[in-house]
This record gives sequence, structure tokens and C-alpha cells, in this order.
Amino acid sequence: MTNSFAPAGTVTGIGALPVSEPSHAVSFIAEHSPELPFTPRLCGSRNSVQHLAMEALGGLVDLLQTRGPDRPGFHVPEGRMGECLAWLNNPSTPPNNSCNTGLAAFEQALDQRSFPHARAIKGHIIGPMSLAMGLFRGQGRGRSFANHAWLRQSISGYVANVARWRVQRLRRFNLPVLMFVHEPALALSDQASDGVFFEAVTQMLDSTLTAIAREGGRSALHGGGTSSWRVLPQARPDILTMPIDEHLSGCLREHAIKRFLEDGGGFAFATNPNLLSQPKGEQEQFNCWLGSVAQSHDIQQMARHSFITVDQHEHVDDVNSLVEQFSAANRLAALLRRIAIN
Repeated sequence: MTNSFAPAGTVTGIGALPVSEPSHAVSFIAEHSPELPFTPRLCGSRNSVQHLAMEALGGLVDLLQTRGPDRPGFHVPEGRMGECLAWLNNPSTPPNNSCNTGLAAFEQALDQRSFPHARAIKGHIIGPMSLAMGLFRGQGRGRSFANHAWLRQSISGYVANVARWRVQRLRRFNLPVLMFVHEPALALSDQASDGVFFEAVTQMLDSTLTAIAREGGRSALHGGGTSSWRVLPQARPDILTMPIDEHLSGCLREHAIKRFLEDGGGFAFATNPNLLSQPKGEQEQFNCWLGSVAQSHDIQQMARHSFITVDQHEHVDDVNSLVEQFSAANRLAALLRRIAIN
């Protein structure tokens, strides 16, 4: 990567932990993700996109109304659009931690030096297009902000400001900061036949990634699955997340991926929770990773630039199962690290 932090299989987590107390989440992270501790989300926030949106919107949530259990997202009440835009377009709007107890607990733990083995720290933020798709004008079947260029622009600027603020907050702990941008809307761009939606997604992403870089952070793009590479070179994250699955080998053969690695890009390989829970599941994941990489890349170089992620989104409901998954992920990481340092 572009700094002295070479991950070489470093393990981190993505998603909500099955605990309700922030202090328990911090203790879990310190034990199971000691080298790259991550900002936790708690078990009350298992609807990942909805909660990520609430974290980013902060105090604006008080103005908005939820759309209902069968319609995720928020709508702007009639007559309140001006207030909403004033909030989004004000670069000095202070983010609010009331929807983000995990971040407050994480910062407190960093202040108390609860992660003595940390080589870097990881934050997260919702991608701008995914946030735009979750905000609606009017009730019922109102159109989302994503359908209007001028509203997309407001969301894009707002998310960039929040990302900038979060990097600033974490940078004060004098460790490299990785900011994972969760953009599930990117996967939907595969279904857009004319490419207009994909272009809008990448343009909005670029503003967020640029804001992270300007504050000295490093950005990771999460949420596009094996199609995340398609943002290159229109948007330029420092790290791409990719699942370790049957599609990985084809993705890694793409010319854009080869160029990305040559230029110092990193990869966060997402483990398969079903496989990790099986005996020797980490060996099966390693064999898939190794076979995919060997077809088109220098194995040692890739291992040096690789993170391993455990995705907790809705796969794990108890702490013991998650402990097993992190343990298996750390064994997988040890296999990559052995390659990286030999």
C-alpha cells in the first residue's frame, strides 16, 4: 500500500456485533481483531443499510420519518424539504453521535489505550448513492433522492463532509485510518443497461473517497461484491473488498485489477461465514484464495497487500459463533502472512 502499513492478512470486522453493550463490543474487538480494531455496530442495528444511514444523518433523523417496516428508508415530511436541504448543504453541520454509540465507545477505548497491538484503526460510512436511495420526497411512493441530480449533489457533498469529520476524529490517535465506504448500490449498477446509474454511483463515490484522502485517511470500497473493481479508474479507493468465492479468479484477471495492485492498491478479502463455521473451513477458503490469485498475480505480492474481513451483517446471532469465525479468520490470516514474509 501507499504507506508503511502492509496488512499481510490482518483481520478486521464488518457489520453489527451480537452484543448490546458498547463496552462488551470493545472488549470483543480488542481480543479478536487486535491489529485492526474497528468501529462497532451493536445488535440493535442489524438492518445494516438503515442503521448506516442513521449514523450518517445524525440529528437530521429527528426531522425525518421512517417509511414503515416493509419500506426501509426515510421520507421528508411535507413542508420540511427546506430544512432538510439546509442541513445537508451546510458544511459546518456537526455530526451527532446519538445514533452511533459504537463510535463513541470506540473513541473512548482508543483514549484509554485499549488496543495496544493496533497497527491501524478502521471506521465506516454509508456510500452516498445508498444514502440517496434511502431518502424520499413525500410519503407513500415518493421518489428517492437518487432520482434527482440536484439532490444527489447535496447528498454527495454531505457524505463527503461526514467522512472528512470521521477521519479527523480518528486521526488524532496517531495511527493509520482506514475508512470503509459501504456502497451496496454499486451492486445494483450491474442491472442498469445504459450505464447512467453506474456513472452516477462512481461520481458520487469519488467525492467521498477524495475527502477521505485529503484528511490523510485511506479508503476501502465495500458492497459491490466481485463487481467493485468496475469503479476503476473513475473512482480510486485505496482498498477494494472482494468475497472469497467462485467468482474471485475471474475478477482478479481483469486488467484494471492488475493495474490497481501494481499501483499499490490493497484488497480486503471477505470470508464466507458458512465455510468458516465448518471444520478446516479456513483451509478451504485459503485454497480458493490461493488458486484464484495464482492464475494472474504474484502470490507473495498479493498476500502482502491483503486484509481478511469477517462480515457479521446478518449471519451470526450469538457471540460464540462469532468467536469461532474470528478464530478461523485469524488462522486463515496466518496462512497468508506466512506467504507474505517468506
